[in-house]
Amino acid sequence: MGNCLKGDSVQQPVRSHNAPATYQATEQDKTILKLKAFRDKLLSQKRALYQNSDKAQNEAKTLIKQGKKERALFALKRKKLYDNMVTDIENQYTIVEKTVIDVEGKIQLAEATNVLKETNDLLKQLDTAVKLEELQQIGEDVRQREMETREFNKLFEEHNVNDSEINDLFKQFEAEVDAEGAAIGKVQQKSVVKQQSPARQEVYRPQHQEEEQGDVEISQKLAMLA
Repeated sequence: MGNCLKGDSVQQPVRSHNAPATYQATEQDKTILKLKAFRDKLLSQKRALYQNSDKAQNEAKTLIKQGKKERALFALKRKKLYDNMVTDIENQYTIVEKTVIDVEGKIQLAEATNVLKETNDLLKQLDTAVKLEELQQIGEDVRQREMETREFNKLFEEHNVNDSEINDLFKQFEAEVDAEGAAIGKVQQKSVVKQQSPARQEVYRPQHQEEEQGDVEISQKLAMLA
């Protein structure tokens, strides 16, 4: 009966150095502490039963050596009783330990769920706040433009700015812009043609020079005749 199952000691809640001294344990904390205390009590009882079983076993061996059968049988009955009680306690310990694990897991899951819910609510609030700010800014921009438009319209009326005159002026500027664009287009087109035909100009240049030289010779002859 040498091997005993080792159990976990009661784990006290870890407190931060910055935590307030007036920490109040929740009902969940109290329940977990009670379960762990009962689990440790079972472990203590199991160790005592192991010791009693070993003691009864050694006593039975001694009595057998002494030839005291009846007392040896009684000692073996006590050993069997202790062994059966250990089995019962081990079953209880398993149930309690599983309960502790389940409770702690549920608490952690609940805490994680609460954190996620709070985070999700915060994100929704931030999204709503951003949308409200955007809508307010858009509304402010629209109101500003409307105010500026009213102010300009008022100035137009005060200074007799006529819509028909503005339309005529627009048509005039439009025609000028079109004419300027057409003129620029023609200049660019001539420049392109000139850049594309240098060889042709070189071909006709000698013939032009010959014509000028012939005219000079004719003028000289006419001068001599005169």
